[in-house]
Amino acid sequence: MNKASVSKELDAKHAKILEGLLKLPENRECADCRSKAPRWASVNLGIFICMQCSGIHRSLGVHISKVRSTTLDTWLPEQIAFMESLGNEKANHYWEKELPPNEDRSEIEKFIRAKYEGKKWVAKDAKQPAPELVEMGTSSNKLVEGGATSGKKLRRHSLEEAVLPTRLAEDAPPVARPRTVIICI
Repeated sequence: MNKASVSKELDAKHAKILEGLLKLPENRECADCRSKAPRWASVNLGIFICMQCSGIHRSLGVHISKVRSTTLDTWLPEQIAFMESLGNEKANHYWEKELPPNEDRSEIEKFIRAKYEGKKWVAKDAKQPAPELVEMGTSSNKLVEGGATSGKKLRRHSLEEAVLPTRLAEDAPPVARPRTVIICI
């Protein structure tokens, strides 16, 4: 599914979901600077951020943070699901696990770069919150441990890659079955 195929009804549903997520206590402040009422999000980090921090996140590059407006942009169902599964509290539990309580956030760009580029306060044994691991294939978007005996390696897919096979199957026309013709002589 791409943004162009999101219907107005689905877009309105996503807007209500995002509005509800922003009302949750853990999402009422920017994940980085703590300013009130964030209206932007990093869809691959699963956090809600303010306008100022969204500009800094954009400068990090899309390989680190993909920024979307919660009110102006069209969202994919997978992005909504990821935001629902994470949010500021869970994400910061990973990114700020070893952050000292009185860490200076006055130079917010340096703070954000240290947090996401340098992973300065990530616990040594922590695993980054992300979409499920999936095997490349067209059978499913669930975790597949290389099949029964295949020994295939797993890799992390983007949200779009993880659901692409399912979406393709949903959008494909039904397969025509060959007809059997019986000729009587």
